[in-house]
Amino acid sequence: MKDPVRLWLEHLGAYNPALPGHRVLLILTDSILLLTLMTILFALMAIYLRLQHNRRERYWQSLNRKWDKDILDVLSGDQRLDDFRMLVESGQELDFIRFLAPYAYRLRGSDLDILSQLAQPHLLHVEKQLLHRSPGVRIWAINVIGLFGMPAREDRIAALLTDPSPAVAMFAASILLSQHRVKFVVPVIDQLYRFNKWNIHALADLLVRTGPKAIPIMKNVYLDVRQSPRTRVVMAEALGRCNAFSALSPAHLVLGSETNRDILVATMHLLAHISQGRHIEAIRSLCTSSDEVLKITALRTLRALAVKADLPVFRKALEDDNSWVARQAALALRDFGDLETLQKIAAQDSHPRCMLARQLLTEAS
Repeated sequence: MKDPVRLWLEHLGAYNPALPGHRVLLILTDSILLLTLMTILFALMAIYLRLQHNRRERYWQSLNRKWDKDILDVLSGDQRLDDFRMLVESGQELDFIRFLAPYAYRLRGSDLDILSQLAQPHLLHVEKQLLHRSPGVRIWAINVIGLFGMPAREDRIAALLTDPSPAVAMFAASILLSQHRVKFVVPVIDQLYRFNKWNIHALADLLVRTGPKAIPIMKNVYLDVRQSPRTRVVMAEALGRCNAFSALSPAHLVLGSETNRDILVATMHLLAHISQGRHIEAIRSLCTSSDEVLKITALRTLRALAVKADLPVFRKALEDDNSWVARQAALALRDFGDLETLQKIAAQDSHPRCMLARQLLTEAS
């Protein structure tokens, strides 16, 4: 098929394929025509999308006008639930759930129970969205069921712990554990390896939601050397946030046998929460570790747990070549009121920690 622009130019006698300039002119003309057609197409698509948006917006506003006043009457007890349910027509079920959700996020107690009763007949439509191809829609459905459908539909949510999308699995885990369902702690822990985009603290907070009943499970996983270091670190952080004093002995066992730096650091953080100054000999020994990270963490932990008998440890660490080690030691001396040592160092202009000592003395004054 010949180029219609070329045929048109030939008809006008304005195109000669033997002339290079005419070929360039044809290419430019074709390009301009193509870009013009694409511009018109995109403009028509934009107009269509805008019209669709406006139509949807008008429809949504009409639903809000239809339900807004009556929902307040239901919550105040001026209208029966059955009367309000008649306002939800066939095909409006998901829109009605979308209408209810913002109220549910703000209400608690008996008001939330009323909204849940209104939502119950329509949750089957929400359950179908758990199979939607879009992860965002599946997450929305999980949140809605978390608001209105728990614990009756917890098994449907639990099935999404193995969802191909880590974000969907994470939301499912959050909903299940926020219901204090201990039986789902292990399945959630089994999926932690997929949540590498979430930091340790967020994952620890997730487990803490379950409550004290999850502590024995978390202790077992923390002690299990077959688990990944990151999973065990999350367990240690979660146990610390739970103030799990029963984890004191396991923590000392780990501190004396573990070689992984991340686990040792997390264990010291755990001991800072639960030790209350008891059995901290292992921490004292790590204050002289050849690993700088472990040494700094041990001194920071010892600062929180130490007694005045530990002052020689900090005085010695103040002479350490690592400035961060020395800073932890200096902070400990200031906290224990050993300003005399700091004053001696501050008076020696040639001492490498002179400026640090002066700074802390200034802050203490």
